[in-house]
Amino acid sequence: MGRRSRKGDGRQETEVRRQKTGDRRRKSGDRRQETGDRRQETEVRSQETEVRRQDSGQSGPGASMTVLI
Repeated sequence: MGRRSRKGDGRQETEVRRQKTGDRRRKSGDRRQETGDRRQETEVRSQETEVRRQDSGQSGPGASMTVLI
């Protein structure tokens, strides 16, 4: 009888371990989403720099100098 109870406890421990690994996988998924958001932010920044370049080109060299100052 005592042996059977020990085996049951071992099975419960393995189940708890599986749950922990599942939580880790969920965290890694969240991290992937965060990296995706960061990539979007970098894309937006690149677009902003392109718009600034266009504005400076339209205004001319003199106006761009005033903006720098």
